[in-house]
Amino acid sequence: MSLHYKVSFKDKVLNKHINEGYSIRRLSKEFKVGRTTIQNWIRSYRLENDIEEGKPLTEDIVFTSTQANPKKQLMKEIEMQMDVMSAFLKELERWDVLD
Repeated sequence: MSLHYKVSFKDKVLNKHINEGYSIRRLSKEFKVGRTTIQNWIRSYRLENDIEEGKPLTEDIVFTSTQANPKKQLMKEIEMQMDVMSAFLKELERWDVLD
């Protein structure tokens, strides 16, 4: 059974992926469309716009994907800072500065 989607619906899904960094899995859940279907739309988009497989669809795809989940990015930054502080405290203890 083949379902036909409106072009405007496909464009909306593709826009979320390309410009807002949404993953295929997230789009599939949000729009109730199979992941394979979305992958096919992306493949068609790449062919129509002469974009090689494996290359980002836009130049700022890395930047937009971090914007898609700012809480996760913030938590990652905080964890990194905590690791640095922990290493610094160990070094201070090693030099007996804290006693």
